Amino acid sequence: MFGVFKSKASKPVSSLFRMSVKVGRGSNADMPASLAGAFVPVYAAAANHEDATRKGVSKLVSQGFEFLDLQGPIHQLDAAQWSDYVAKAWPEFASSLPNQAEVLAGLNGDLVFFGPFAGYEPSREG
Repeated sequence: MFGVFKSKASKPVSSLFRMSVKVGRGSNADMPASLAGAFVPVYAAAANHEDATRKGVSKLVSQGFEFLDLQGPIHQLDAAQWSDYVAKAWPEFASSLPNQAEVLAGLNGDLVFFGPFAGYEPSREG
């Protein structure tokens, strides 16, 4: 009976989404001068893929990057399987990504983070 009074705040209100984004250098000063931009996997906790996209792009733009395009589909990930996902997709970057507990805790907040950036040089079209 007392289960009726349990707080629902303990359940995640968001899911974890992954999208691949193409960014331009913009005003970001951390990107090496030889690069024009990068492709970056963006992970965001949100209620749906539209909100996840807005949050992810907003964070990239706030860091000075120019949003250019989404690359491919947006995927909803099973946050409870985050450690397995990292072990398969990014084993060499596991220490620089959030751990399982951090991802699960972030589902109730504004969790947005990036995977490894893959830079590209300016095109030499002429």
